[in-house]
Amino acid sequence: MISVLILDGDMEFAEALAQRLAASGREFQVQAALPGSFAGEDGGEAAGAKDGYDFVLADEILPAFCQGRFGKASLLFFSDAGTGMDALDRYGRVSGLAARLRHDYASRNGGAFYAGIGESATKCIGCFGLAGGCGTSSVAIGVGRDLAAYKDMRTLYLSFEATEAECMCIRKAETERSISDFLYLMLKERDADMRTFLEAHLHKDNYGLERFYPSPGTNDLIRMDDEEIFRFIHMLRESGRFDRIIMDFGSSLNGTVKHCMNFCDAMAAVENGALPDTGKNEKNRALLREYWQKDKNAVQVRNMARRRNAGGLDAEAENPVNNPGTDGAGDEDAVEIAYDTSSFRPYEESVDFVLSNEFGLGIRKIRDKLLLQME
Repeated sequence: MISVLILDGDMEFAEALAQRLAASGREFQVQAALPGSFAGEDGGEAAGAKDGYDFVLADEILPAFCQGRFGKASLLFFSDAGTGMDALDRYGRVSGLAARLRHDYASRNGGAFYAGIGESATKCIGCFGLAGGCGTSSVAIGVGRDLAAYKDMRTLYLSFEATEAECMCIRKAETERSISDFLYLMLKERDADMRTFLEAHLHKDNYGLERFYPSPGTNDLIRMDDEEIFRFIHMLRESGRFDRIIMDFGSSLNGTVKHCMNFCDAMAAVENGALPDTGKNEKNRALLREYWQKDKNAVQVRNMARRRNAGGLDAEAENPVNNPGTDGAGDEDAVEIAYDTSSFRPYEESVDFVLSNEFGLGIRKIRDKLLLQME
């Protein structure tokens, strides 16, 4: 646990920063206080020795006040410019502040990192498309967002598609670091504890789902060998930062995907419910059972399923369809997500979606089945 005291004359600022810093990681224990709370301490470092803070973040006018008052705590001071060894940008990003505190804490403790959730508690969920164009990435991102927003689980999304479909929901600024940068650093600094640098490479969306910014070209994750992938996934699970990791495999069973399926504690198999089953779905189900060697079945998902009218026709297009649809036929245990365009919308240069209407209801059903599968 990293214990932090925020000491500032503006209590509203101190409390707001304390709340956001505490929310950025379970390893942080944060307290906000006015300088006057410690003004009566005539023993100098008695208050700090009693409370045992690792860091004291204070207003730039308080160096003399803080000196010797907080024992062995590291003192860092806010300034509008944020320059200098011990200076913090008063209006900087909380994620950057959290990354610095983690890095400094690890350095002070001889490279030892904080104890977080722990690998044994970090579970992986795989999403595999039985054919192309069945919306696997939408389902994977949707489940991740639902877990983060409504189950209060710290969730990371990873894409294993050659061209990352997550671009439809995330736009990378030129100055942001991508997963390519992180993997390069990890492979170059083989003896470094990469958990310290995670925060600087992650992006969190409005639902709280975390992810790496995508590679500028082909996804570098699928270029890695088994040893490198093992090291990467093991590091993420061991970091203590995540409750769940969502792995979006798309519809390709390449070597990397086959290897990563071994990490998955639960699996969703997604098919396009608006298209006829040509036999490829069943073939890929058989391959999934072969490579995901768990004593359980994958959660079956029928995405974009068309409703039927009384005559057995597609209720929207009024054309016959040769798939089980939503008329009760087919796999009774499959979760069906009705064809729903209202939940998807243009966003800047891409497309995004919200967890509402038919799509959101289907995602919640998938989430519940996946969580049950991991019990």
